[in-house]
Amino acid sequence: MKRLLNTDELITHMKNKGIQFNIANEASTKHFLTEHNYYFKLSSYRKNYDKFLLGPHKGKYMNLDFAYLQDLSTIDFHIRYLIIYMCLDIEHSLRTLLLQDMASNPLEDGYKIVASWDSDLYHRNKIKDHLNTSYCQNLINKYYPDFPAWALLELLSFGELCKFTQHYDFTYKGRLPFKCRMLFPIRDIRNAAAHNNCLIHNVRENSGININPEIRKTVADIFNNKNARLRSTNLNNKPIHDFICLLYLYPKIVHSESLLKQRKEELESLIFRRIPRHKEYYLKNAGLCNAYKFVLQIFLNLRKSY
Repeated sequence: MKRLLNTDELITHMKNKGIQFNIANEASTKHFLTEHNYYFKLSSYRKNYDKFLLGPHKGKYMNLDFAYLQDLSTIDFHIRYLIIYMCLDIEHSLRTLLLQDMASNPLEDGYKIVASWDSDLYHRNKIKDHLNTSYCQNLINKYYPDFPAWALLELLSFGELCKFTQHYDFTYKGRLPFKCRMLFPIRDIRNAAAHNNCLIHNVRENSGININPEIRKTVADIFNNKNARLRSTNLNNKPIHDFICLLYLYPKIVHSESLLKQRKEELESLIFRRIPRHKEYYLKNAGLCNAYKFVLQIFLNLRKSY
């Protein structure tokens, strides 16, 4: 069992691991760990760095300064917040899109789709079970259990909304302008961001995921079927894969000109300015450089849709 270390002991521990303090001195490090972040979260980003395999420094990190971990944690913070905003936009726009389509669908009255999706009342009972903590008590009491779609959609979590959308798409094939399976990677990265999980803690990790086929083809087209290893390495990393799904699907669901313009500007600020602000930190880190170049190339191609 590991012992809880104080800040001074953590700095000594990092030094023993090969983490240097040439850019960030020990005083600023203590302040950062006390006021801005904590070591367990910060240390996750060191997985992006190799260790010496041989010699007197065996087992210690190569080319890793504490300032690099600080910068990565700050970049990750900005990425998470932008993801949350983009997913909130998608959630609202998806509800709007579904209701608009139902209104023009002669086979749907807003009740049939709810009954077929939730035939055993599982989802509606779950909503009822949380009545006392819900901000929508009046809505629940008014309609339970016979929710029309326009009321139910106000009560579903994002994950349940994705499942409902998939069911609608399966029931009425070809009516929605996107492939619903891509909603689930977006759900995953939205949940990770909302729970403040580190997203770029290891950009080299092969997550063993099923790459979305539409994303695989889109990325291959962007790279003209070149750089197969770069494409495979990055798309097999779940945070990168899911972020690309978000970039790709966002303008297919969100049609508000003002939101598209705002998110495009925020993405440009993140990708063109904030991420490379300290690019000299990462010149010797091929994994981080390749991940950045990969996302940059895709965004350069997709931003014309915003």
